[in-house]
Amino acid sequence: MSWLQRIVYFILDLFLLDRSPARIAGSIVLGMFIGLSSKMTLQWYFFMFLLFALSVHVPTGILSALIFRLCSQTMDAMAHRLGHFILVDAPGLRPIWSRFYHSPIIPFTSFNHTVVMGNLLIASLLALPLFLISFMIFRRYSGLIFDGFKRTALGYFLRDLEFYRNYVRKRQKA
Repeated sequence: MSWLQRIVYFILDLFLLDRSPARIAGSIVLGMFIGLSSKMTLQWYFFMFLLFALSVHVPTGILSALIFRLCSQTMDAMAHRLGHFILVDAPGLRPIWSRFYHSPIIPFTSFNHTVVMGNLLIASLLALPLFLISFMIFRRYSGLIFDGFKRTALGYFLRDLEFYRNYVRKRQKA
């Protein structure tokens, strides 16, 4: 088997296998954290690492990150207000922020930026409800969605390809 064929089989495995509702819901939550985090901050790298290191559905996580990145543009004003409240208007937290700012690694998270802090808090507050809702939706409808895709013109086209038939035979042997 050629290296290109292995890569394509791997991508097909990502999309067709491992459609567990918990893994899909986890990837949606990680995608939300990635989408709402500012690019090139320490937490963005951390959540990207988790997306690829944990046993979650990577394509769903990437799609979720793209969707939440688009949504984050409209939420910046609300994130700024929330971050400003936590960073500036809460005097009891100032010693904590000062200690964090002078620590060696935490400043790379850009936590002192109000929008970054607000988006991180929004993502943290939405994580559990989003996981539970997406878990229930995918537990109930994932079979219907996948079977519905099989009956579309694209689904019929893909199943008629010799490459896909070889992939199915390979999967049945394994």
